[in-house]
Formats: sequence, C-alpha cells, structure tokens
Amino acid sequence: MMNKSLRVGLHRLFRRTLIRIKSLKSDPPKDWQLAADEERDFWAHWLWTRGGEWPADFQSRCDPNLPLQDHITAIFDRPLGATVRILDVGAGPLTYLGKQWPGRTVEITAVDPLAETYDQLLAQHGVVPQVRTEKGDAERLTDLFPANTFDLVHARNCIDHGYDPVLAIQQMVKVTKPGGLVYMHHAVNEAEQQQYEGFHQWNLYTQGNEFFISSQTQTINVTQALAGIAEVRNVLYDGGIWMANQLWKHPVSRGRSQ
Repeated sequence: MMNKSLRVGLHRLFRRTLIRIKSLKSDPPKDWQLAADEERDFWAHWLWTRGGEWPADFQSRCDPNLPLQDHITAIFDRPLGATVRILDVGAGPLTYLGKQWPGRTVEITAVDPLAETYDQLLAQHGVVPQVRTEKGDAERLTDLFPANTFDLVHARNCIDHGYDPVLAIQQMVKVTKPGGLVYMHHAVNEAEQQQYEGFHQWNLYTQGNEFFISSQTQTINVTQALAGIAEVRNVLYDGGIWMANQLWKHPVSRGRSQ
C-alpha cells in the first residue's frame, strides 16, 4: 500500500488531469473534446514514463497478482469459493483495482468514455492490460449491462467530473446486485476548492450523516434520492480531505424500483 503523502499527491495529480465534463445535460457538452484531449495527454505521458513520478502506481496496475484492496475486502466479505463480479467505472486505461482475493475468483469489468483512445495509447506504448477497459459512460451503464449484474461497483476520482453525477450514481446502484455494494472515493468539495474553474463544477460532501452533491445552481441529497434503494454510509479520511461513500443496495426493494 502506498503511504499517505504519496496517495494524496497522486490523487491530487489525477484530479487535475483526469478531467471529465462539467454541466448537467442529457449528453456530454461541446467542450468534451478539450477534456478528452487533456486526459489523453496525461495518460500518454503516464504510459510513456511508466508512471512518471509514481512508478509504483504503474507497476501495481500491471501486476496480475495485486490483491484486491484492503479497504474493500475489509467491509465486503464474500465466502471462500465465491466468484466476485466487479465493475470499475471511470477506470482509465489500467484499472486501479487488485486482481486477486485469496480463496475467491475476481472478475473485473472496466469502463471509461475514452476506452478507444486508451487502446491506441496502450498499443503505442507496448502495454498489455490485465483488464481491458471498455467504452461506456457512468450515466449510461444500463445501456451496457443488465440491472443486478455486479457484486461490487467501484468509482474513484471520476463521478464528480461527470455531466450528471446523480444519474451516474443511480446507474451504478441499478447494475449492482441486491445486497451488493457501490464503493466510491473522491475529494471533498473539490469544485469549491478549485473555485468552480474549468471542469470542477460538482462538490461531493457530507452534512450530518447524509451524502450531498452540489453545483453552483443546485444541491441534491443523494442519501434521500436513494432512499428505499440503498443504505448510504460515509467515511471521511486523510484529515477530512477525502471521502468514501458506501452505497449498500437493499436485498429487497423498499417501495422503489431497483
């Protein structure tokens, strides 16, 4: 596991460079191409330099024996012999997730809007991924997968850069099996910290025990939006700079369609 200062530094770099798109619309806005170009350039340099300033990150993503991360397995218990189906949303060219869990079989599906670009970069730089990222928007997961497909859906540093983060979360919950987990981790109030510049348009934060997403024009209580569908648990870490959201999908619907 990387130390705290390295993890925070790497997360901050990713947040500056892994830019998504900014406004609430049914389709990506026109400045998507600018975001795509910046993200492509970052990953091209990252692949060319084999991780740049963080070679351990590159090596871990290429390691077929990397264990599934402790912060997931510690809360998401599965019996010995189980096959665990995982969806990594906004995965980039190489999923961050570990590929091994002793006594279980881990099957990872990775999606990202720029998967085709990543395929070109991987080929250009001679990198063969353990899990090849497929093309897909977080806001349109049910176009790709049936409801109730995955045991675990994972999203890291990507949902708050989407064009409709609440819809993206609802889609992630929808493709999660009843009783399964959506696990997200993001910086707290990043749009506010960046003064709403560029593509930093969405804040993720907690208030009391509830999870909120807000922009300059609206605030959505995600905990209430998922009431009857999932139990939301929030954990702040690294001095409150970062937040993990655990969305546990109810085994049986409580008055709303899953």
